[in-house]
Parts: sequence; C-alpha cells; structure tokens
Amino acid sequence: MSKTPNLINESPNFQSVSVEYFSTYFQTFGALILQFVLPICLMFAFFYTWKNQPFKNSKIKKREPIVRFIWHEVRYSVLSFVLLTFFINLDTFLLKQNFTKGYGDINQYGIGYFVFSIAALLLIYDLYFYVVHRLLHHKNLYKLIHSLHHRSPTITPFGAFSISFWEGFFEFIFLPTIIFLMPLHSLALVIFLTIYIIFNAYIHSGFEILPRFWVKTPFKFLNSAFHHDFHHSKLKCNFGLFTNIWDRLFGTQMENYEAEFLKIKEESQT
Repeated sequence: MSKTPNLINESPNFQSVSVEYFSTYFQTFGALILQFVLPICLMFAFFYTWKNQPFKNSKIKKREPIVRFIWHEVRYSVLSFVLLTFFINLDTFLLKQNFTKGYGDINQYGIGYFVFSIAALLLIYDLYFYVVHRLLHHKNLYKLIHSLHHRSPTITPFGAFSISFWEGFFEFIFLPTIIFLMPLHSLALVIFLTIYIIFNAYIHSGFEILPRFWVKTPFKFLNSAFHHDFHHSKLKCNFGLFTNIWDRLFGTQMENYEAEFLKIKEESQT
C-alpha cells in the first residue's frame, strides 16, 4: 500500500523559512553598507572635508551644514538601511519562489528586454516616487511622516535616506511589489537599486556638479541637485526624483528653472 505523502512535513514551515531569511539578513546589510553607505560617506567627505575639491564653488547654499543636523541625517539613514535590507532580503527570498515574475537567465527574454526592464523600472519608480512624495506633502501626512526628512536646513548626501519609518516603508515596498508585475532579472534590480541610492545621494549633496549647458539640452528632463535643493527650500514644488517630467506635466515645476539653474552656475564661477 502506498503511503500518502506528508505535505505538512514536506513543505517549509515558518521556523525554517524564518531561519533562512534572517541568516542572510546580516549578510545583505553588510553588502549594503559596503556597496552604498560607504560611497555616500565618500561623497560627503569629497564635498565637505576636501578643501580643494574641484566643485568647491558649486555649493548651492552658502551656509555650511550644522553638525547636529548631520548626525540627525546619519542616524536616520542607518535606520533606513536597516529597513531597506529587510525589503531587499524579502525580494531575494521571493525571487527564489516560482510565483513571482523574476527570472534567472538573461537569455530567457534577451539582452534587449534586460536593458528595457531597467529603464522601465527607473521610469515607473520615478512616477511612483513623485505620487508618494507629493502625497506626503499634504499638511497632515507631512507632520506625521515627512517633516523629519526636511529637518536639516542645509542638506548633505546623508539626507537622502534621513526619513521616517513610514516614509521608508512607502518608498521601499515598491521592490517586493514590482517583481509580481513584470519579469525582472535580479541583476536589473541591483542596477536599479545602485542608481536609486547614488542618484538620491547626489541630489541631496548640496552641490551642483552638472555643467551650465545641461538645461539647454534634452538632458534637462533629468533632475539636478539644484532642482531638489530648491524643493527643500520651498516645499511646494519639485517633487521628482530621477526626472522633472512629472513636475512639468502636473504643474509642480518651479518657475524659471532653467534661468535659476544658469544663475547658480554663473555664481559658482565668480
């Protein structure tokens, strides 16, 4: 007589899944620190501790950041990366399962789709970020969730992830959601994450490193540090992350952006 398979014993239980998840959590966190936090620290050191750095005259606000606000940004950035690690590890775990749209062989969809998927990720997240960011500036949500991010009068690269738990949750939940909606290779997610973190740190750097002709080209639709720095000053405009496309489309772009950008660049050359 054949035995009925014991499905309960053969399927992974909660304890084994938890052990597998948390055994890799600290490895993921360490990788994040080396791959992303260290570059952000180097970016800060480059801009704020190297006296003869080539962009020293390109500082957007002339006042220097206050030490206690720098530590505020650092403290909440570390907490944000603890939360981000949770979602990245969740992504990795889910991609191993068969019920997401993740795939392991680039040739399955081809290199063309691989490149397209990265561009699509950036554009979709850019719209997602714009919508969430604009909602968080509603007067009630701003006080409860988003005001922490605007606490520093002069932002630094650490300010990119100086956010509250709930803001981090809304930003990072995108990662384990998108893998159910479109086919994505894990490398595409890594490239997206790298661009997201480093670019976010750049637009919070407080220095405009882009050349003055930038806003006279089609690249003007890609965001600049000045564009986001102005948002931190005025709050009611410039909500975009990677681009200012949505700000232009939905009427939240600052007035005379190109002229103000050129003005900042001219002042940096004097």
